[in-house]
Amino acid sequence: MKFEELCNTLTKRGYDWHRERIITHTRQNVQHIRHSIREIEPDAKPVLVVSAGPSLYKQNILPRLRGRFSGTIIATDGAYVQCLKAGVIPDYVLTLDPHPTRMVRWFGDPDIERNMEGDDYFERQDLDVAFRENALATNAQNIALVNHWAAKTRFVVATTTPPAVVARLQAIEAACFWFVPLVDAPQNETSLTRNMVRLTDLPAMNTGGTVGTAAWVFAHSILKSPLIGVVGMDMGYAMDTPFKETQSYNMLKDYPNLHEMYPHYTGPWGEAYTDPTYFWYRSNFLDLLKANKARIVNASEAGLLFGDDILCTTLDQWLAYSS
Repeated sequence: MKFEELCNTLTKRGYDWHRERIITHTRQNVQHIRHSIREIEPDAKPVLVVSAGPSLYKQNILPRLRGRFSGTIIATDGAYVQCLKAGVIPDYVLTLDPHPTRMVRWFGDPDIERNMEGDDYFERQDLDVAFRENALATNAQNIALVNHWAAKTRFVVATTTPPAVVARLQAIEAACFWFVPLVDAPQNETSLTRNMVRLTDLPAMNTGGTVGTAAWVFAHSILKSPLIGVVGMDMGYAMDTPFKETQSYNMLKDYPNLHEMYPHYTGPWGEAYTDPTYFWYRSNFLDLLKANKARIVNASEAGLLFGDDILCTTLDQWLAYSS
């Protein structure tokens, strides 16, 4: 199968893989839903979406950001603890992924040893070196950080969120505002999205398949911010990143011509490469921007998120522009 052909299968693959899980999680979460994203008022302040791509670390984004942005900060779940460690307290954190054991790690995992057993996902690609080298001690620090700072943040939670994350959010008494992730065409009577909306009486929100894109959609459609920037949103990998540390490696590792599944491109910050997963995420994001006649400012300083509706700049330029 060629690269483009594989990318075109990812929507169905993801849907088939997660179908039972997301409807099961939604049914389980109905009893916990108290607030909807409908209750969040629009806010005209500039927004900065903080994703957890490699550039967040390599470009030293968070220490450079601390204390310099007076707008609204939306962090993805994977970037939340890193924000706290850098002294950046997000106004919102968005969580989406339905995986039953991995996602709670972003909030400090009370059951981390069991949840990591037999799963090399983070071992292969975790950018937090401290976590790789001493997972238990770092996790304990993360639990303490989240416990201390959670009251300062609102959590935007998909109904597909796994029970482990919901339990953790309840333990920290998080202010949760729920939504249904749009996973198929809701106009169809048998649509899974339509079914989840019926179960929860919540609005559906397009996510583009990834939490970073979902954070932008939230900023654009719920907060209605006229100026949205993003950092840590790479949609690709630095050229020295081993294939084994990519999102798609386990899916691709048995392909005879593995390098063909990792095409190179030149973006505003130089050459980088992508894989089918990130290429699909990037395509979805570009399509959403075009459909909404929207523009963003990408201050990630690395990666492959660029296009007609994206102004690429440095973090310092973004901070000056948005102040």
